[in-house]
Amino acid sequence: PKGLVVFCHGTIQDREASPSKWTGKENGSEAETATLAFASGGYAVVIPDYLGLGDHKATHPYPRNIINAQSAVDIIEPARELARKNNYNIGPKLYVTGYSEGGGVAMAAMQKLEKMNGDVYRVERSAPASGPYDVAGATREFMLVQPTEQVGFVIRLYLLSYAAYYLRKHSNVKITDYFRPAMANSIWLNYNANPVDETLIKRLGLTAVLMRSKNSLSNIITPRFKRAMETTDRRDPLVAALLNDNVYDWAPRTPMLLVNLEGDGVVSPQNTANAFAAMRRRGVGAGSMRRYIIKDASLNHITAVPAAMSAARRFFDGGFAAIPEAR
Repeated sequence: PKGLVVFCHGTIQDREASPSKWTGKENGSEAETATLAFASGGYAVVIPDYLGLGDHKATHPYPRNIINAQSAVDIIEPARELARKNNYNIGPKLYVTGYSEGGGVAMAAMQKLEKMNGDVYRVERSAPASGPYDVAGATREFMLVQPTEQVGFVIRLYLLSYAAYYLRKHSNVKITDYFRPAMANSIWLNYNANPVDETLIKRLGLTAVLMRSKNSLSNIITPRFKRAMETTDRRDPLVAALLNDNVYDWAPRTPMLLVNLEGDGVVSPQNTANAFAAMRRRGVGAGSMRRYIIKDASLNHITAVPAAMSAARRFFDGGFAAIPEAR
């Protein structure tokens, strides 16, 4: 037994797609990919549901790295207790990784874990992958890029709508403060219906077509929200949330491998670049932190998950020596 891997999953809003709902059958989910990547090498794997997912009926806080990181921290002791009760020797070491939204959650979890006492919380190595670490900078700037091709436009629509819907449910902020009436109504109706993510994205995309958006966010968001995003106006609740959830500018003590896909069209690689640069400025050298870039033009954000987890697995197995490409 090599230890316990905490894997933090990517963005979903469909509770039935939550890690706790996975039955172990082949379905191409992140839960399956992470389990195959690490359990096949002798690691125990635990994948927390975030708030608002699984059996929790509240709305998922999105994109809230710090809030959701508590799920990753809180699952460690119960996972070890379950192993003890079932006489599973999983080993004492702890590893943390995650992908996409889960990359940001993994980074925030590391910040929390390094402040905690006790061997149970001491992490051997961590590998956040393709996460929105700089949400107020790199991620915000990525959202504002326009016009974009259809896929990129719909991705931005999905991510911004998720954030606005959470604020409406959690803080009673009006969706019409962020989106024009037709899109605001579509967001409210479709998120409340809790369809699978693919159906949700298609419905929002169809609404955008009917609004003649021409793949431009300016045609579906309000001018007020656009100005707030462009000026990083923290008086706006959504912008303030982004500013509060930056997790890139710190100095980890635990060996860390930053992983990202070159040309990622969903989570801007600039997030990883900014985290790497900030950590270097804070004196974190190559002996403690390196970056591994997946250079494969045939991959996209979704299909790169196995490659990212393979890199994390190599790093967990053998440290930086096992990832000579990392710099």
